Amino acid sequence: MTLYSTIFNIIKALHTIFIVSYFAGIFYIVRLLIYHIETLEKKDSERSILQNQYIYMEKKLWNIIILPASWMVLITGLTMILTEVNFYFSSTWMQIKIALVFLLIVYHLCCLKLLRDFKKNLFQYTSLQLRLWNEIATLLLISIVLAVVLKTDFVRLWLNIFGSLILLGLLITYIVKRIKNLKK
Repeated sequence: MTLYSTIFNIIKALHTIFIVSYFAGIFYIVRLLIYHIETLEKKDSERSILQNQYIYMEKKLWNIIILPASWMVLITGLTMILTEVNFYFSSTWMQIKIALVFLLIVYHLCCLKLLRDFKKNLFQYTSLQLRLWNEIATLLLISIVLAVVLKTDFVRLWLNIFGSLILLGLLITYIVKRIKNLKK
């Protein structure tokens, strides 16, 4: 193994580690927002204490886990792409992955807007809607991992894969709604 391939593999390993950290944070931030919105059902004194605690936790999670991990994912990902530009940009699976990452960035920015709105006590969504919102990150993660692992097979099977993901999304939506109804 050459020094170049060793360094490339280290960067790829770091990229994977930062992806795991990022998704752990992005999954948890929406969960905190769900708990935060559910404080509206509490008594005034309890609500105020809980909302302040959630705002604190959300800020710490965003600034200490999500932001650094997201930047490191982008830096390591771009480093890998720039070292093999011709390979990556000539690969249809990578173009699809980049499009999915773009959607993930849009999702990330929407989560940031939600955080800012919650900090101002602007609640536009129900806890059920936020639970469903959380599943978008799951579907993006599955799609990105499948694109990277399957590569050309992902391109060949994209219609089947996305059809399956839509069905999975519908199943998740049904389960979330069912669980919510059972709790009532």
